[in-house]
Amino acid sequence: MKKTSVLVLILLLSSLVFAQQIYTAPKAPSKMKIDGKLDEWSNVPYINLDSAEYLVLANRNWAGPQDLSGKIYVMWDEEYLYLACDIVDNVVLQEKEGSYLFQ
Repeated sequence: MKKTSVLVLILLLSSLVFAQQIYTAPKAPSKMKIDGKLDEWSNVPYINLDSAEYLVLANRNWAGPQDLSGKIYVMWDEEYLYLACDIVDNVVLQEKEGSYLFQ
């Protein structure tokens, strides 16, 4: 799970470098609930990945933000770096099961 999180963070940061944007993650107001809900993130600025410039791997079939896009939220506190993602995908493909679901 840690390797996957680090890989996602590296891809996210590299896409920001290529897009020449600066994002400053705010400090979390309190301990975050890890529950899959984005209620606590409503006032947090997000990184909007909704154009072809954010594609790491060329995909000639990408049909725009309704096909695949995302909002990435980041906060931190003294112990943790929090990352939340709101992803839009018109075709969800999940081939892994059980303990391999994170892949």
